[in-house]
Amino acid sequence: MESFSIVTDTKLAYAAGIIDGEGSIGAYTRGSKQGRGSLCLQLTVANTDIRMLVFLSELWGGKVSTLNRKHMKRQLYEWSRVGRECGCVLQDVLPYLIVKKEQAELAVEFANSIQFGCGKGRSYILSDETIERRHEIALELKQLKVA
Repeated sequence: MESFSIVTDTKLAYAAGIIDGEGSIGAYTRGSKQGRGSLCLQLTVANTDIRMLVFLSELWGGKVSTLNRKHMKRQLYEWSRVGRECGCVLQDVLPYLIVKKEQAELAVEFANSIQFGCGKGRSYILSDETIERRHEIALELKQLKVA
């Protein structure tokens, strides 16, 4: 299989088409059933053809996972990026997106509020304004999914 490590405009446009058609962008609450946990930004692409997911993985890293779906006749695969990595992918394809452009712009804004150096054992305090804006973005992303 050809290596896709060199990023070109054509590859970014193709990736944007995949994300427009097969992708899901969202900010989801984790850590609490009452919606008080932290928000996690995520881009997920799922398809029965693994080749397009391998293509995305070769451009932006991450791994392709097999999803267990008993009701499906064909195997389903998934590729995803979270947090800042999600923002980087969406920033790269933003000029080429059509269907998910508005969602991607919101997700990039969210990703830009994620600070570096907050790995295991480290924490940082977000301003009330940042927390409020993240929740607004999460709601806007949810509303755009059903629009």
